[in-house]
Amino acid sequence: MKEYKQYIAVKSICTLYEVSEMMLFNMADYDLIEIVITDEVPHLSFEDVAKLERYIRLYLDLGINIEGLAVIKDLLEEREILRMEIERLRR
Repeated sequence: MKEYKQYIAVKSICTLYEVSEMMLFNMADYDLIEIVITDEVPHLSFEDVAKLERYIRLYLDLGINIEGLAVIKDLLEEREILRMEIERLRR
């Protein structure tokens, strides 16, 4: 069964969260989010919006730059892989 994703325009997200489009494109450059272009309009999937909210909080509230966010993302992914490996070994 094919899974369909829902998307929201980057411009709408920028208005809603009061951030620049450049910030979102920079985040996409660091693979924090994925921007999809449809009909020449950049969009973000709804599932990436949840990630974006966390990144914006870290960026604005804690002053972590985008490069730092990329490191945090990598560490969290690595932690999850290790957690799954521990669970597998326990069984």
